[in-house]
Amino acid sequence: MTQQTDTEALISKAGLATANGTSTPYRSSHPVDAVPGIDLPLHEREAPNKLMQELVGSMNWLSTQTRPDITTITAILTQYNHSCSPGHIDSAKYAIHYLIDSAGMGIKFSSKADHDLESFVKFPIDPSQLTPLTDAN
Repeated sequence: MTQQTDTEALISKAGLATANGTSTPYRSSHPVDAVPGIDLPLHEREAPNKLMQELVGSMNWLSTQTRPDITTITAILTQYNHSCSPGHIDSAKYAIHYLIDSAGMGIKFSSKADHDLESFVKFPIDPSQLTPLTDAN
């Protein structure tokens, strides 16, 4: 299950249709929390906040439906929906760059065995029981 059309619409909305992708949604040396805020008058904050809300809202939809790999960065960016700076918008666009090369990625459901899917744990698991696993970030 993918949301390729929605992903491509988000990429287009961000103005990144011809941009190159990145291998990760995070900039390792530029954490979002360290982006300085800019105190703008209310009437000048409207346009950037609206753009940020549109980008992050679309990312949130994708992260809750078929792209759990962008959930963490989306949650961090939502903190700045009403008080964003150009640096926060750049961080959102950087995360969207990650989606460019992986627009068709999604969640696969199948009743067939998939021998390419592997999981490693540090404790014994009873193979006769269904054991859910998660990767918490």
